[in-house]
Amino acid sequence: MAELRLCSLFAKGMDFFRHIYSEGLSRLLFHSIPTVLIVDALGREDNPLRISRFRNHLPGTTHSETTIATIQSWIEECATTHEKCSRQIGHAHRPVVYPKRLLDLNEGAVILRENIQHEQYACLSHCWGANSSIVKTTTQNLDKLMTQVPWDHLTATFQDAIVICRRLGIYYLWIDSLCIIQDSDDDWKDQAAQMADIYENAFATVAVTKSRDGSEGCFAETDAKYLSKLVPGYQDIYVRQELPRFPSHWTEFDLPEQKGQWPLLNRAWVYQEMRLSSRVLHFCAEEVVLLCRTARRSESGCNDDNFVDGRNFKATQYSSIPYWTLQEKPRLLWYRTVQEYSRLQLTFESDKMAALAGLTQRLESLRSDDRYMVGLWERSLLLDLLWMVWPSPTPGRPRIARYPSWSWASVNSQVMWEHTVESTFQSVLIREIRFVSYGPACMGESSEAAISLEAPLMDASPLLATFRNRRTTRADRSTDTIAANLMQNIVGGVSRSSRQQSHIQADELFISDYKVDCITHESATSHNPSDSSGYVILLGFDTKINAIFAGIHVRRKCGSDCYERVGHVQISHQSLEQRRLDTQARTMWDYSSISVKEIIEGLPTSTIMLV
Repeated sequence: MAELRLCSLFAKGMDFFRHIYSEGLSRLLFHSIPTVLIVDALGREDNPLRISRFRNHLPGTTHSETTIATIQSWIEECATTHEKCSRQIGHAHRPVVYPKRLLDLNEGAVILRENIQHEQYACLSHCWGANSSIVKTTTQNLDKLMTQVPWDHLTATFQDAIVICRRLGIYYLWIDSLCIIQDSDDDWKDQAAQMADIYENAFATVAVTKSRDGSEGCFAETDAKYLSKLVPGYQDIYVRQELPRFPSHWTEFDLPEQKGQWPLLNRAWVYQEMRLSSRVLHFCAEEVVLLCRTARRSESGCNDDNFVDGRNFKATQYSSIPYWTLQEKPRLLWYRTVQEYSRLQLTFESDKMAALAGLTQRLESLRSDDRYMVGLWERSLLLDLLWMVWPSPTPGRPRIARYPSWSWASVNSQVMWEHTVESTFQSVLIREIRFVSYGPACMGESSEAAISLEAPLMDASPLLATFRNRRTTRADRSTDTIAANLMQNIVGGVSRSSRQQSHIQADELFISDYKVDCITHESATSHNPSDSSGYVILLGFDTKINAIFAGIHVRRKCGSDCYERVGHVQISHQSLEQRRLDTQARTMWDYSSISVKEIIEGLPTSTIMLV
């Protein structure tokens, strides 16, 4: 009878019904009401409306005993049934390394202790806040805190995290500000380089996802609109407004509906904390969400997901699966990692490489025959140099001087790569790499970082002048005329040896896209540098999919014979601007791509030092 009453309720409000065949789900939309109820039903022949899973009532506060009991059931399920979530899965060949310091929560007083081994511990992931007044361990108060950490010195977030751990039966806790000596460079660098071990080996990470600083705490009262309400006239049917959807991908935070929902997940340091942790408890504004390497669980049931389900799995889920088990090329995995990480916020620009050091260490295990150099890798260096600022640089933010100009770490913007560019020009050679790192390589600090390149150097000034004109006017030479000439040559049987003597000339190449690395002058824009001097060096290409010929714009460094990178460039030819699908036009397009590539490789070369 309950099922019939539920069907009756749906029928009264139903305005539209759509079956999504690709996902096996049905969605009901109700007329005259904003989205207050979404029902996902599994359509079957013997039951046209079968509710596969009812949602859960929320207790009203994440401080409740109900919430703790729910978390305990999730952890038990994860620890006993999820093979991928075993602490040793994927890195049994490495010994377990424990944090140098942990907070001991066993007694009433909280005590900072050193060299705790073989004990289950949790990590705290939190926002320090813009004007942080959180308690920190220093060389001056270390001995005092190892006697007792005063409770009233702890922020609401720290106090709540301790309460959560004790209620879950976890009696050791790692908090960065307390477990790292903040005024000791040596201790900070040593512990920052161990972040991978610290978060991987934790039993769980408590993430204060809702809070902007330590004063806001971990717990929250659920907004009344998300609490279930009994439908008048029914005894067992409840409705509530749909809860915020927990993001499945790091790029989802740019969506309007996600703005401000998850402050913690906009922080750069948190990226590796989420990716390295085996299980994360997200304390959100309305509910608690667990993410592990196998599944996502939520108090409401609205954010539940199983990552083993190929239909829903996304490789960039927080705490999804370890880096060393991903079925992805290490180079592309790194590009994706940097693209996601580089959009996030840092308080101190000097932390840019350190905040990624843990993930860098783990990726080194996939590139054991490679060398890491301030965000790039030696064996794929020419392709790695082809990073570009995306979508545009932040005006008025200069380069970070501590990093070389050829590294994406030197810009205060999100970066990305054209993933289809997988080949390099034969005419480009790395003659010498002068690179000396100090400290662990994963920390990205270097005393010398210079690359000697032998390559064709194309004068940037005329290319950029033509690029500006093309953005406002059409080219003089029409595509149809070039296409006709191309087809005539193809039909006439142009041999490979004569292609460089064909109609395509080096001076017909032009810049099809330009992205400046930094905007520090009022006359510059994201597509127009303030100074057009220097050279364009083409490094990589894709002639299979998009006919991309990509390179960098370099300019002589003031007072030096060395060159600095200033932008990313794509070169094209008019014959490649319009790609048609018919066989004849495709043949023409392929021929043009090869011709452009060979002309570029046939240009005279020179050697420069890039710093």
